[in-house]
Amino acid sequence: MREFDSKSKPKRNAFRNIFRKIETVSDAEGVIRSASILVLLYAGFKVILAVFIDVALLWDALLLVLVALPLLIFKNRFAAIAMLVLMCLVTLDTVVQAFAGRPSLAVLIVVLLLWVSVRAVKATFRLKRGDLAIESADTQSKPGVEV
Repeated sequence: MREFDSKSKPKRNAFRNIFRKIETVSDAEGVIRSASILVLLYAGFKVILAVFIDVALLWDALLLVLVALPLLIFKNRFAAIAMLVLMCLVTLDTVVQAFAGRPSLAVLIVVLLLWVSVRAVKATFRLKRGDLAIESADTQSKPGVEV
């Protein structure tokens, strides 16, 4: 397994970034990037469903894109909180529909995305607070010593 230093990019695996501890700046940026990409993928899924089911789902997808894209680009707290609030509303809507007689796998997906949004809020607050290390302790090496 290859180690990464602060100059290298975090791993591209979105699921691995979400479950990673937020200890360094690159960890926080990876969590924010992964959370945004997962919400954007869900918005794309909603667009595909809008073509086959109902055009009203396009509004949901547009709202999701309007909160996930600024988070991906700017990595600010307001965008993360807006995404969390929107995912709370989407989760509430999905759970109410499930209890109304439309059970589906969407409940699990939406609950996962809600948790991802919580992680994105945590990552943005830790990133903006500035208490994260530039390099993790594992990647720091002494001159002349191979890791």
